[in-house]
Order: sequence, then structure tokens, then C-alpha cells
Amino acid sequence: MTVFPIRPFLCYDYSAKGLKCLAKYYAESLMLYLVETFWPVLVLAILIGAATGWLTAGER
Repeated sequence: MTVFPIRPFLCYDYSAKGLKCLAKYYAESLMLYLVETFWPVLVLAILIGAATGWLTAGER
């Protein structure tokens, strides 16, 4: 589980700059969540692709 830092409190106002800061924070948090959640799937796909390529390379 991802623990997000208390960074949104640094973006304390509702001005355009504050909203941009919040949007950037939540975008970074979402990317961190996706990387932490789906990296095993990505590693497995790379390993399957490498094994398939290695096994079929001798058939040419």
C-alpha cells in the first residue's frame, strides 16, 4: 500500500498556482501507485517475451 506524503498541505490556497500544485501532486501520486501496483505484471510480461524469443530464435 502506498503511503502518500503530506505534501498537499503545502498547496494551501485555491489560486491557480495552488490548484496547479495540487494537480501535480495527485498526478505524481497516481503514477507512483500505478508503478507500485503493476510492476509485477510488467516484469512477468517481459520475462515471457524474452523466453518466447529465446525459444523461437533457433527455429529460423
